Amino acid sequence: MTLCQTMIVSWGIVLLASSSSWAQSIVAAVLPSSRSVQVGSSATAFATIINTGQQVATDCTISPLSNVPAMFFYSDLESWDYGPIDIPPGASHRFSFGLIPSAPFAPTEVQLSFKCANTEPAPIFPGVHPSRFL
Repeated sequence: MTLCQTMIVSWGIVLLASSSSWAQSIVAAVLPSSRSVQVGSSATAFATIINTGQQVATDCTISPLSNVPAMFFYSDLESWDYGPIDIPPGASHRFSFGLIPSAPFAPTEVQLSFKCANTEPAPIFPGVHPSRFL
């Protein structure tokens, strides 16, 4: 039996919800919701983090919560920096991110953490399509 050299990934989509325990809140969304690539190739997508709070959201980052055999990367689409960024109150920030698989694995919903130093992580609602909230 030969293993298929393709990776199928579904990203966990995160939608608007606020946290009552923190004055600072962020929300995020990811598109597209699924990608398939060959091992060694990049599966890329886009994410937006929105600061719904009253203060600057500091040192905002994206990281995978799921354990898959792949290297994760992200960059700020506005300055192409690879480190944490600050998001002013009421503003949003766009990112490109992706995985480069080092081995084949079964179709997997890869959940991501969107977190800033002074916020709770954005809530996660796997498999929810944004149109349900329009």
